[in-house]
Amino acid sequence: MRKFVKKYSIALIFLSLAIIPFLYVFLFGVNVAHIDDWDFILMMKKVLKEGISISMLIKPHNEHIVFFPRLFYILVFPVTHMDSKIFMFFNAFLLCIEFLFFYLIAKKQFKFSISQIPFWIIIIPLFVFNLRQWQNLIWAFQMAFYFVLIFTVMSLYFIELFLSTTARYNRLLYFSLSILFAIIATYSSAMGVIVWVAGGIQIIIKNGQSKKIGQWIYIILWGIIGIIAFFIYSKGINNSAGLNFLFIITHPFKFLYFFFSLISLISVHSLSVAAFPLGILLFSISVYAIYKIYKNKRLKENSFWIAIYIYSIIFALMISMGRGIFSFEYTDRSRYTSFTMLMIISMFAMLYDVFIHSVKINEKKIFKLVFWCLLSLSIGLNAIGVGFGFYQKHERQKVKEIVLNYKSKSDKELLTLCPWCSNCIWCENEFIEMVKEDCSFLEKNHYNVFKKSK
Repeated sequence: MRKFVKKYSIALIFLSLAIIPFLYVFLFGVNVAHIDDWDFILMMKKVLKEGISISMLIKPHNEHIVFFPRLFYILVFPVTHMDSKIFMFFNAFLLCIEFLFFYLIAKKQFKFSISQIPFWIIIIPLFVFNLRQWQNLIWAFQMAFYFVLIFTVMSLYFIELFLSTTARYNRLLYFSLSILFAIIATYSSAMGVIVWVAGGIQIIIKNGQSKKIGQWIYIILWGIIGIIAFFIYSKGINNSAGLNFLFIITHPFKFLYFFFSLISLISVHSLSVAAFPLGILLFSISVYAIYKIYKNKRLKENSFWIAIYIYSIIFALMISMGRGIFSFEYTDRSRYTSFTMLMIISMFAMLYDVFIHSVKINEKKIFKLVFWCLLSLSIGLNAIGVGFGFYQKHERQKVKEIVLNYKSKSDKELLTLCPWCSNCIWCENEFIEMVKEDCSFLEKNHYNVFKKSK
């Protein structure tokens, strides 16, 4: 047993890190509809009454089309009975899938076995399973964001396989899978469309210098399908909360402040002053990493990580354009961190590539310094997540009490369930009756918070 533990000690540490999100959901998750979860409830009411329709699945949710998450929700509905916690555990499971594909890429690139995993790689699981993304972990509706995240990673992974094999059948299979997963990502939430840009750049980096017509056919095909997917997506979307290019021109410094604070991952109220300089530092390190792999002529070997990095940066730019005009407080939205952490993960992987292929002492010292800084940052971010976990559990327990006793609650108390505000005309006229009707539906069918205990 001792030999086994010693041999697989690093692998066991990684496994223990994967358990953390599940433990977090177990401790802080509350089975009660939260904000956009009511959209799922409204949808299920229609499904049970009218059946499933494409228009129902494709209906925009602000600037998002959540076709595949809605379809998945409907398919597993008979098993879950709208239990929010089941979806929270599923979100944690999807993080394990994300890490699996990162591990497979790292294993191939850095040539290690499961019994010889370098300790340095621990940074990747520390950020994949980081609790800073608490909002996505304990919010059932955010399954949509994890759909985008996981299927984007899977799409880019199969692009890597497609570009690394010469067997015609395998190339066609891998390319088809990368297209399929990119489409699923695209129609899960708005940020899914970025996969077409990231994947296109990945293909060009790997095979852009090829003179074979067959190689360029794949690049062109990827671009055409991506344009079609984007066109279909954008048709009829409500862009009221979408991109605002004018904001960059009219408020460039505000835009940059928002962007760098967002990618810092620490832009909570108490740390907001440090967020901007930390964001600049992390971005500078990432540029250094890309420059070094370029100098080492290892862009092709790092094409997957470059694609992940580009995806994360474009995501942060989109959020900065769309949300920066409203308030700096939007940088604190935990739901964005699952995507901005991709920048850290890809940056570190590229730095590690520089580290193992470098003979310069200074470059090795820089890597080790960055490693220990990221290790400290990940611990601090986990602490932030735990703090929010306690707070959110307390708040949602109060929501649960209101929903369970909706019949005896005053209109003012029911109004607190409104995800937008507590005194708007829309709420006064419509929200109260809607929430009573939805709660009655849940109680009658023993769904969600009214789910029967076995």
